[in-house]
Formats: sequence, C-alpha cells, structure tokens
Amino acid sequence: MPYTVMIRSTATIEFDVPDRDGLDYFLEDAARLLPEGYELVDTDRKRFVAIARSTETKAVTVERIEDAYTCAPEGWQALSVRPA
Repeated sequence: MPYTVMIRSTATIEFDVPDRDGLDYFLEDAARLLPEGYELVDTDRKRFVAIARSTETKAVTVERIEDAYTCAPEGWQALSVRPA
C-alpha cells in the first residue's frame, strides 16, 4: 500500500526588526514584517532579528511505511504520513 508523506524545509531565514521600547512592540513588529509564506519560529532581540521558516509543504509518495522515515531529502523533514 502506498503512503503519502508531507515534508517541509528545515531552512530558516532571518530578517531585521526595528529597535523599539518593549518586548511587546518587538514581537508585534516581527509578526508584521514576517514575509508571506513564512511562520515565525524565534526572535533575537539582542541582534534585532527574527527567524522564520517557510510554510510550504510537499507531498512525497512511498511504497512502504518504513520508507517514510528516510524519504525526506537533506534539509527537509517529514511532518505526517497517511495512506495514499
């Protein structure tokens, strides 16, 4: 029975966040400046940067469930497995 494995990239991007007073403003600005198609994964207020990861996913089909653990190429991770 084939299986569909959803995978996503583990690569992250950093983007600058302006220095304003207070953590709440920093997080608000980071969310506002977040590029489309990305999710916020971390912030570094000392360096005034936010770290984001793409929300893009891809489907990979494997024939055996055992292959679901090794089908993601380097730099990608498996998110879910379901029967195809």
